[in-house]
Amino acid sequence: MVRAGMQHYMLLTESNEIITWGVNMSPLDSEKVSGHLGHSSEVAPPKIIKGISGRVMWMDCGVAHSAVLTSDGLFMAGSNNYGQVGAVEKQCLTVFTLTRGIGGQGTLVARVACGAWHTAVTTTSGQVYTWGANHFGQPG
Repeated sequence: MVRAGMQHYMLLTESNEIITWGVNMSPLDSEKVSGHLGHSSEVAPPKIIKGISGRVMWMDCGVAHSAVLTSDGLFMAGSNNYGQVGAVEKQCLTVFTLTRGIGGQGTLVARVACGAWHTAVTTTSGQVYTWGANHFGQPG
């Protein structure tokens, strides 16, 4: 599986490793690393990402954020200018971080999709949750 963001890529290998590469800075703030590659290098050649646990089931890229859904949960990294990675207290996540609190305890995410500055998930029970930029009603 391969996914493309605005200026970055994610590749899932047959051995369940994620490789990212590309520009690691948000177009909104070109002076600052946003971390959507899962590390803090500004521009990076292909690199294996560490710290994501579980079997990878799905992944996607936004402009400056990335999401990886595994059997252990939803991991996100990158710019949080509009809340798209769901980190209330942080502007950017430079490492993939397990997201908590989607739909309450016991809710399992089935798929994740990243828009430019927003994120959406569907759950195994058919619910949809969205968050991030709301300039045009993207989160609903």
